[in-house]
Amino acid sequence: MTLSELIEQWTGYLFQAANLILIFAGFIGVLLVVVSMQRAYADTRDGRSPVRHYIAAGIAGAITVLGVIVGLISNLVVG
Repeated sequence: MTLSELIEQWTGYLFQAANLILIFAGFIGVLLVVVSMQRAYADTRDGRSPVRHYIAAGIAGAITVLGVIVGLISNLVVG
């Protein structure tokens, strides 16, 4: 095995790992949105203002979407 083949093999592994991290981060972002929405529902049921949870869900969703878009674009550029 030459150095060139070794570098190509490890680059492939890193590319797969980056894709897994992208998917995992997307799931974490969706989970944060769901948790915020559940807390907003609980606050509404208890008579408190749910606005802070709506804002948190919006920010988590925006960061998730931005991260997924950046990840997909980087895969298009690198891949």
